[in-house]
Amino acid sequence: AREQRGWRWLEQLTQDFRNAVRQISKSPRFSAVVILILALGVGANTAVFTAIQALVLRGLPVRDPDRLVFVEVLRSDGRRAPLGFNYPTYLAMSESARSLAGLAATTPGNGHSFVANGNAGGETEPVLATEATGNFFSVMGASATLGRTLTLTDDTPGDPQAVVVLSHPFWQQRFGGDPTVVGKTVLLDETPFTIVGVAGKAFVGLDPLAAIKLWFPMQMVPRLGLESRIGDSGLRLVARLQPDIPLETARAELNLLWRQQVEAGLSSGQRPSANPRQNGSQAFLDRIDFRPARSGESGLAIRQAPLHPLYILMIIAALVLLIASANVAGLLLARGATRQREFAVRLALGAGRGRLLRQLLAESTMLALAGGLIGLLLAHGGTQWLALYLLAGDRSLDLHPDARILGFTLLITTVVGVLCGLMPALRFSRLDLQTALKNQAGSLAGRSRRGLNSMLVITQLALSVWLVAGAGLFIRSLQNLRNVDTGFTRENVLLFSVRYSKDYDANRRANLFKEVLAGVEALPGVRSATMSMAGLLSGGGTAMGFGVEGYTPRPGERMNAKIMTVGPNFFETLGIPLLRGRGPALTEIRFPTREAPVHDRPPVVVIGESLARRYFGETNPIGFHILLPEPLEIVGVAKDTKYFGLRNQTVVDLYLPNLGFYGEKRAVQASFEVRTAVRPAAVAVSLAAAIHRIDPSVWVGELRTMENVISDNLKTDRQLAQLAGFFGALALILAGLGLYGLLSYGVAQRTREIGVRMALGARAGDVLALVVGEGMKLAGFGLLAGVALALAGAQFTAKLLYGVAPADPLTFTAVIVVLLAVALVAAWLPARRATKVDPMIALRSE
Repeated sequence: AREQRGWRWLEQLTQDFRNAVRQISKSPRFSAVVILILALGVGANTAVFTAIQALVLRGLPVRDPDRLVFVEVLRSDGRRAPLGFNYPTYLAMSESARSLAGLAATTPGNGHSFVANGNAGGETEPVLATEATGNFFSVMGASATLGRTLTLTDDTPGDPQAVVVLSHPFWQQRFGGDPTVVGKTVLLDETPFTIVGVAGKAFVGLDPLAAIKLWFPMQMVPRLGLESRIGDSGLRLVARLQPDIPLETARAELNLLWRQQVEAGLSSGQRPSANPRQNGSQAFLDRIDFRPARSGESGLAIRQAPLHPLYILMIIAALVLLIASANVAGLLLARGATRQREFAVRLALGAGRGRLLRQLLAESTMLALAGGLIGLLLAHGGTQWLALYLLAGDRSLDLHPDARILGFTLLITTVVGVLCGLMPALRFSRLDLQTALKNQAGSLAGRSRRGLNSMLVITQLALSVWLVAGAGLFIRSLQNLRNVDTGFTRENVLLFSVRYSKDYDANRRANLFKEVLAGVEALPGVRSATMSMAGLLSGGGTAMGFGVEGYTPRPGERMNAKIMTVGPNFFETLGIPLLRGRGPALTEIRFPTREAPVHDRPPVVVIGESLARRYFGETNPIGFHILLPEPLEIVGVAKDTKYFGLRNQTVVDLYLPNLGFYGEKRAVQASFEVRTAVRPAAVAVSLAAAIHRIDPSVWVGELRTMENVISDNLKTDRQLAQLAGFFGALALILAGLGLYGLLSYGVAQRTREIGVRMALGARAGDVLALVVGEGMKLAGFGLLAGVALALAGAQFTAKLLYGVAPADPLTFTAVIVVLLAVALVAAWLPARRATKVDPMIALRSE
């Protein structure tokens, strides 16, 4: 009997879904509108969740990623040390740790920039490559698509093998997927490396957002001139845990090894390497801690940032889905009112209320599933757009849907379908049969039913106000960033980079700089040219301690300066105003050579206005000296220029006319800046050819304008403003449609009432005011609720704003005006139709 009841229930459920399909097909327009609304809401959520899944939830494409952990130093105050480990510390831990299945080291982030020259046509191109210990791939659990990965034999101290493993995308792009690539040679800054393998197709290293193209053995670092990365705490350690050893046991063992290294003076850079005890017992309060590495560096960073743009977008998408759900629920309520006689007949013929409830839920679920299917297709295109937002250059990320994405889409569509259909189902499964069979529509559309629809519309309006206000704040913030005073003139400035081999000696490098500057200035349309070792807004200069002549630091005061090394005509070319003094003369620019490492004239420096104000006050600093550590005579004070980016308040402190300041240990990338009298693109056409006539071996690239640099600097803010604006506009349209639908439904239900009013002398203007007044009343309630939500929610996103308060009156005034305009249009359309009701026809219809 139980089995028979189960089959009967399944048969009834199947019949319900067949009836649902039949009912949906009877109202194609209504069904299409509902499906489209749900598709937009579901698609937006699926697209954003796909990105979160790829970066945060999905593990790295390696064996058992849950057993991978980052090894970090946790300071005594609970903060994590910003630096990594040095090589001796890694080596000691790796050789002694018994509780780990393996411990590997590599460079965090994007590794190092090289100029690569392979055998696919002989052309050169910049690539990002990183060193890795010989056991890196085995610890990560990553295999090779072709050939093999790095081994401990490749990474032998004192006798490393100059081998390299290619990333799969680089193999495809640069070598065309050549299956015979193993054994061929690729040059990194003219150092030959033998290709031994190609990494797995999905393997990208420790950072899914990085564009690492090649991995080479750690012991090749000295040959490439990267020793400072090994000696100054530049290594990221990743460990694989033993499956049968508790996490606490592994942590305790590494802490013991760490203390031994501190004792031996081989710390990770947090303590002086010679005598860590000089800081007292504080050195021994630091400890080793583990953090999950299953999603890599970028996944870990996103997890730690509760205000990451991805999470903001997920909240925005969820609010859009709520608005869409409320809209659909209102539409289903209105649709159900027109089917009241059908429901009454079903109940009168013996259908139980549960059966009717199940039938209505089946219809709403079918509509939601159709919307979810279309939303999944929309999400596929949306994730490709999100990829442009998340990634830069040729970086790649797997954003294809998997089982978790499909499950997420199925879950939210089912939940939305049930919730949207539940309210109408409960309402119409409890009909008064006598009233319904008499088809007294006016009574069925009484105040309580209109009140429920009104609450749904107010909810939509409130949520849309919240979203539009947030979008307005992001847009205002973007405008403020665009108008930031950068300290230099951005128009008609062309930037490019020149990279040369580490084999260039000081003389050849100095001659190259001078000849490139002279060659570029000779090009038609060029006003002036200059150079620096790192461009403005890049933060790529250096920071170091300094002193000021005649200034005694206060106890505990740290004097640290942001330094840019600049060439001739730097301030004139970039349009940086000199507030006092002058810029360095051509004879004061240091182009160090082996025969003349310094000039006869005393070295000079130009300081930023903030530094001048801080240490000299109203005193004219010209003629005083900066100690760095040699005394540098101050010859000018320049207007503050941005150092890290537009958001960051840090400015350049010192402009040092010493182009050999960074040393000669490895190939250098020099940045050149050109002020043009014509469009920069016209000069860019002949730039590379002119430089190659000077030296064909150098690489010339990264051509861009200063406007491009500023645009790239604003990428995240711009995309966040665009996405928020898009979703805000979508929410506003949905809310307007909801208000329009409610008032249209009300006008249809009150046709007799309106006819009576007009028959008794009401004018068209009176009817218009009646309907519009109801709409504006709903808009007012929604506006008040939405403003309260927006003010409360804006406090959480204050850190994402720039130069605008979370309660910015201009933004909220604009939002109020826009909402009232949308509400007025949504109310006027059905009101206008109400004024055209013929009293005689309305009375006869009853």
